[in-house]
Amino acid sequence: MQVFAEGCKSLGRGGAFLAKEESSSRSSRLSLQEANALLPQLRELVDRLQAIHQEVQEQFVQVERMRLRGYSKDGNVIYLFQEDEARGQIQRLVAEGNRIIRKMQAMGCEILDIEEGLVDMPGELSGKPVMFLWSREEPWVMYYHDVKDGVEARKRVPLDVN
Repeated sequence: MQVFAEGCKSLGRGGAFLAKEESSSRSSRLSLQEANALLPQLRELVDRLQAIHQEVQEQFVQVERMRLRGYSKDGNVIYLFQEDEARGQIQRLVAEGNRIIRKMQAMGCEILDIEEGLVDMPGELSGKPVMFLWSREEPWVMYYHDVKDGVEARKRVPLDVN
């Protein structure tokens, strides 16, 4: 799968590394306790993915500046090999981002928004299949939504669930 639609043409909100998987690669559903146990590893992965996303955006702006103006921020003339190097750096970062996303998918997780650090995980709550919804800013999984519903339909995890 290709990352930013053909060479970073669209760096919209959240970014778009890998295309969204139709369903999770994980066949089993997580309990709330298991989902929370994944959070230390997910925090590291999301942190790195956010850093990569930011760096790609910065590199993309730099490449565009080179292409449009022909000189760098410091006023020096840009040579073609410098633009090629910057594009190569973007490709390396995107490949690393894709590896992280594949690792998250192998854990059964799906990144919904890179900038927000929003992650979906297949779960089970009171015997019902759900998607746990976690944000990088939250200390534990606090929300869920029905499998067929989106993030907009999220509900707070009941306090009496372990």
